[in-house]
Amino acid sequence: MIFLLMNDYKEPRQVRHKRFLLTGLFFSLIGDIMLDYKAGGENAFAIGMASFAVAQIIYVISFGFKPLRPIIGLGFYAIGGSVIAIIFKSFKGIFIVAIPIYSLLLETMVWRAFARVINIKSLPQICCAIGALLFIISDSLIAVNMFLLPIHNAQVLIMITYYLAQLGITLSVLDV
Repeated sequence: MIFLLMNDYKEPRQVRHKRFLLTGLFFSLIGDIMLDYKAGGENAFAIGMASFAVAQIIYVISFGFKPLRPIIGLGFYAIGGSVIAIIFKSFKGIFIVAIPIYSLLLETMVWRAFARVINIKSLPQICCAIGALLFIISDSLIAVNMFLLPIHNAQVLIMITYYLAQLGITLSVLDV
């Protein structure tokens, strides 16, 4: 957030992208706080996941749908659907619906980040795509650790991939 606030962008596209990224980071911050609020239990986790869902929607809007590149999307939806199918039987309550919906939003965000990589020499586009991929890895680690099997040092792995993900996505503002 500090990086975005410190840089003054003049072009309307940059200003728009910066605002969307700041809003996405803000909702991610709310999600972080709710996931850390252990006393809130399942409700806090659900609110945190909803905040992250809003962040994913904002990132998708920011990345746009041009170029479309639907094959990339189909690939990510197939992988995400397979992961959800493997762990679905472990979901209970609101998570039976919430996690598959969140997964679709996350896969859409990753698709849109990868579809933007038009020029392999564009470091901000590549950072954004890698950041999006790290986001899905971070959230997959959470899901596996919660619903399938415990992962040694899960919290460390989750936080490293998550913060690198947000950094990569944030660096995309340099390309607009």
